[in-house]
Amino acid sequence: MSLPELEEAIGKRKARQITDQLLDRQLITKTLELEKAKIKPKTLSYIKLIADREEIEVAKARLDKSRAYKQAELLEFLTGQTQPISISELRKRLNCSPVTIKALESRHLVSVERLRVRRDPLSHLSFTTSPPPVLTSSQ
Repeated sequence: MSLPELEEAIGKRKARQITDQLLDRQLITKTLELEKAKIKPKTLSYIKLIADREEIEVAKARLDKSRAYKQAELLEFLTGQTQPISISELRKRLNCSPVTIKALESRHLVSVERLRVRRDPLSHLSFTTSPPPVLTSSQ
């Protein structure tokens, strides 16, 4: 049993007193364990079209007719893209909600994929390069 579990069950002060007494009598041993890493891989969601041109045109006409202008605008924007685009960038450009994206995804017009992105902890720093040192004749 871990100390936090025991503290939660009988209270902090009482748990400390009991564990200290048991440790003094050598009835229990105290061990330390490292916690699991709380940092998970960073992932970004990317969106791309999966429907063909005919389906997209039919869907745009249907969306305009049903007054789903944001979905139609999103489809129009994605038809001009050749590469998948990140959802965060898409939301900044078009000011669309996640519900809009989910609606198109449920109609199987677009696909949302989560890609792992490598973190760079030194990205905020800038490094200046210096010229290499001049070598002597003996070197």
